[in-house]
Amino acid sequence: MLYGTRTTEAHPGEDYNCRCWAEPAFGDEPDTKPWKDEWTATGSEQSLSAGASDVFNNQATGSFKSSIKDIFSSIDSAHGFKKNIDVVPINEYRDYSGTGGTLGYHPLTKNPVFIEINKHPVHKDFLELNTAHEIGHFVDLEVLGNKGSFYSETPFMSEFFLAIEETNPVQKLREALRTGLFRNDLLRQDRRNHIRYLLNKQELWARAYSQYIGTKSKNKKILDGVKKH
Repeated sequence: MLYGTRTTEAHPGEDYNCRCWAEPAFGDEPDTKPWKDEWTATGSEQSLSAGASDVFNNQATGSFKSSIKDIFSSIDSAHGFKKNIDVVPINEYRDYSGTGGTLGYHPLTKNPVFIEINKHPVHKDFLELNTAHEIGHFVDLEVLGNKGSFYSETPFMSEFFLAIEETNPVQKLREALRTGLFRNDLLRQDRRNHIRYLLNKQELWARAYSQYIGTKSKNKKILDGVKKH
């Protein structure tokens, strides 16, 4: 590891009971693999030539099917996928609940099985945002890091979450939990639980991912969903 880089974990001698030590080096040692930044090293030996339409089977209907195609184009403008990923269907359903979508995966292997987007009218302004959000969960689980584990839960994302914690929305949610007030209203227990859910690492990553895709591609429907959310 290179001291002082984005690798903020496991610096020599700093971790509890660590017996490693740092030695100065002048460039890469002979016959060793060149060092790569951990943010780009994951999957760097594999081609990211597959597109979103190669990875997801769009089973939506009507105008929403076209919107998902636009989301695929937005994602393709930001990044590719590894070719060996199993195809996952994107379905739609209607349910009056607070859940805008779901990434379904096997409870043991954590292999992704489906993505479902809630088309109930209460979610009508957020369909595109919610779709990008659930794809963000898929990327977290299936594309980044080791297959079958959420990369957002690893130490390699620590600097990312340090930046997220500095954002105004996250600070407001933290303040609400600390004071028990949100927009001058007392927080019920169910609202507290929901805020804790919003602040878990997987959710923070997926929300950041969907906003990144919308901003990078200038996808108006995703960005409109962000503004209204």
